[in-house]
Amino acid sequence: MVEGGRLVCTAGPCAGRTFELSANEVVIGRSSRCGIVIGDPGVSRWHLALRRSLNGWAAEDLGSGNGTTLNGQPLRQATTLSDGDVLSLAATRFSYRACARRRFAAELRSRFRGRRLAVLLLVPALALGWVGLRAHQAAVAKNEEARRAKEAAAYAFQRGKKLVRQGDWRQAQLTFEALQAQATELPGLQEYIERGKKEIENQNLLDRATAALEEDELGAAAEALSSVSPDTQLRSQLQQVRALLEQRAVAQMNEARRALAERDYPRALEIAEDLLAALPKNSEAESLAERSRRAAAARPKPLAQGRLARMRDAAAQRFRAGDLKGAISVAEECAVKASEPCRRLLGQLREIAALLGRAEQLDLNGLERLLELDMRAAGGHASSLVVPAVARAGALYYKEAVQAKGAAQWARAMELAAKALTLAPDHLGARSLVGELKARAKELFVFAYSLKDTAPEDSMVKFKEVLARTPPDDEFHRKAQTWIEKLSR
Repeated sequence: MVEGGRLVCTAGPCAGRTFELSANEVVIGRSSRCGIVIGDPGVSRWHLALRRSLNGWAAEDLGSGNGTTLNGQPLRQATTLSDGDVLSLAATRFSYRACARRRFAAELRSRFRGRRLAVLLLVPALALGWVGLRAHQAAVAKNEEARRAKEAAAYAFQRGKKLVRQGDWRQAQLTFEALQAQATELPGLQEYIERGKKEIENQNLLDRATAALEEDELGAAAEALSSVSPDTQLRSQLQQVRALLEQRAVAQMNEARRALAERDYPRALEIAEDLLAALPKNSEAESLAERSRRAAAARPKPLAQGRLARMRDAAAQRFRAGDLKGAISVAEECAVKASEPCRRLLGQLREIAALLGRAEQLDLNGLERLLELDMRAAGGHASSLVVPAVARAGALYYKEAVQAKGAAQWARAMELAAKALTLAPDHLGARSLVGELKARAKELFVFAYSLKDTAPEDSMVKFKEVLARTPPDDEFHRKAQTWIEKLSR
């Protein structure tokens, strides 16, 4: 076993520092995982390796971009070092110094011969054996640490791929980017990151289409769906949104026919043109649009705007008072006079009546739609008609928040608990859950902040975990995003 030596940095960012060679292999480079880390931009992440051998320490260039020179000559293969050799890596220069015991042993060999020399070399030999044992123990510990790190990275990679199978590309992408920030070499990781960028854009388009359908904007929904990449892996969600588009198209077709029957020709034409934007070759939509255009020319002169506004306000006032039938009656009378605000209010009131008729069977999406329509029809304030629905929605929000927390979906749990508190400010469970999640996010943020100067890469990973645990409007979410941007510069 060859004893250790040391490298003395004589030029570059680490000039004046001495590095002891204690392990069996020491890698020099810019990566934080190297045994000797050099902040020289000309040095590669994995630049040069020093390996212990029977003949001494051998230096080998690891295919670096700028290469390595030994005593001014290019280092093209593994070469055993001699005391005083100079290694140059870009602007950084090292002087190799053999172990003092080795130099002393060489001097003894030059002065003594025979048995006296053997006796004098016995003690250094024993010392070298002890040093070798310690080096072996250190190497075993380092290998164990590397093995654990590799297992942790592999586990995180599998967790990210499981999220992909579940269709949660946003959370999966955070996991993959965290692994990339740790300079983890995993087969297929970069491919998942590239695919994640595309799938998150597809998810945004699907969300945009769904939001458009909720507003009965079929043309905008169809446009968003047409932009989804053909090779998307979100096929199940894509099929669901397309099915919803077909359902809304049937409903809007019926609404257009109803508007024609009620002689609300502008409304019928508006719906038919939106249908044509979504379904360009639909003959029924073309027929409805043409009939609406012909009939619109013969429509009666509308009432004065002031009177129409008063009728619309009267309908909304009756609704706020809990008289839904009376509000619909007034809105119908106003809508016949070709008042767009009245037609819009009438549509909202009719949908509210339909939803209230099956309020006990509504899921969370249905309750959200009911509350949204109620706020619009009532002018920004919930009516007395939806008080039971508000309480039920708050309870469902809290139930889903607890489930999201159990699945480690921290940001979604926070978002749902906050919605529950918005509907039911005195909900103790939701208030406790929000407090717990905020406290955890704060602890994680403080830990990440403490690492930003000494271990910026680890700090970056922790800040990204804060993002995953908090919604975009959270205080620590915004602060973590700011620090991620700063550390990325």
